[in-house]
Amino acid sequence: MTRTLFIILALLSSLTLSARTTKAEADTLYSQHHYAEAAKAYSELLKGHPHDVQLLYNIGNCYYRLKDIPHAILAIQPLNP
Repeated sequence: MTRTLFIILALLSSLTLSARTTKAEADTLYSQHHYAEAAKAYSELLKGHPHDVQLLYNIGNCYYRLKDIPHAILAIQPLNP
């Protein structure tokens, strides 16, 4: 029983770490000017956190840098109530 609990906790910890790593990877992609890949990474993160202001802003910036203004506006629209 204790071993099973330990395994479950370890898996949950790795999922949390994975989410942080994914955010860090998205930020790295953005800083390296890989805007399309960063937009995909931010979109994946938004699935788990659809109201995260920073993610919405970041994906909007990715689309803006890609000169995809319609998607940029749609991405940041939830930021303007």
